[in-house]
Amino acid sequence: MLHIAEVAAATLKSENIRQVGLLATDGTLKADFYPDYLHRMGIHCSLPSTKIQAIVMQGIYQVKAGKIRAGARLLEQAAEHLFEQGVEKIILGCTEIPLAFDAIDSPLRRRALDASQTLAQACVDWYQLRNKAIAA
Repeated sequence: MLHIAEVAAATLKSENIRQVGLLATDGTLKADFYPDYLHRMGIHCSLPSTKIQAIVMQGIYQVKAGKIRAGARLLEQAAEHLFEQGVEKIILGCTEIPLAFDAIDSPLRRRALDASQTLAQACVDWYQLRNKAIAA
């Protein structure tokens, strides 16, 4: 079974990333699975402060309400805060965040890992490898 955090952690390890930030919903942060998988790969995970996490949630809510540009600006602010803390890359752990960054062509998008996209690619890779093995 592929786990989104495990795939993200493996991808970041393959890129030699040692310090990441995580932008995600309160529920995802509370579940604590990203820091766990990242730690197993030797990667430190920085989480937003309570104040910055409130901004993340407001940004996500704005995107959900169709105010994508306004939400994107809030999410950029949160990401910039994590970069100021010294992270090398940010995990976009909620589907609204990459959508928002793409809508405003945020330069921060290039310094981020879209966890959902990474998981989708891992699923495709797994399927293709499985079919190759069956055909052989």
